[in-house]
Amino acid sequence: MKNWNTLEADVDLIMNTHYTPGRNGRQIDKVIIHHNAGNLTIRGCYDVWQTCPASAHYQVQTDGTIGQLVWDRDTAWHAGNFAANTTSIGIEHADMTSDPWTVSEACLDNGAHLVAAVCKYYKLGRPVWGKNVFGHKDFSATACPASLAGSQHAAYMARALYWYDQMTGTALAPAPAPAKPAPAVPNIDALADAVIRGEYGNGAERRNRLGHLYDAVQAIVNRKLGY
Repeated sequence: MKNWNTLEADVDLIMNTHYTPGRNGRQIDKVIIHHNAGNLTIRGCYDVWQTCPASAHYQVQTDGTIGQLVWDRDTAWHAGNFAANTTSIGIEHADMTSDPWTVSEACLDNGAHLVAAVCKYYKLGRPVWGKNVFGHKDFSATACPASLAGSQHAAYMARALYWYDQMTGTALAPAPAPAKPAPAVPNIDALADAVIRGEYGNGAERRNRLGHLYDAVQAIVNRKLGY
């Protein structure tokens, strides 16, 4: 963020569709967190939401960069529940791994910092899950926000409390230990190039060697070869 206190994002890339101007007379009283179910950039989210009837106020990239895509004063389409949309700030987080989904250390820390900053700016109080911070699945039939409500939930909320107390100067929460780094994301495009060069064989051999990445890699191979 350029400025945590004023919620000035690193990048502004504002949607021109798939959001509702204004807040329908409602006040912001919560943050709803999401995961991408993929490793999207700010531009990637913008492009997806141009054709998909969805949006969120902020995207946190794997490297921690934060982009604003819908102004806070407007209603983003992120919770699958219009009443919840009108009273919330939606924050998306890029995943660094899949199966299981996890986010990077930088994404987790800056996402939690943003939650704290939103709670401070809108006078929501210390971040508390189920009170002023929720997951997407609290409003829709979905597994989102995946690890942020599961394996990385405790670390995420500890960071949010830490940053809120740092920003407000209240009784400071102890600095949380860094989350265990997630393993690096395989470079699918590079794997596709290796397949084209014949390094992964054909048929069953290729499928066995690529494992759960086979479908994603093969789709890129087919695209590159014009199939």
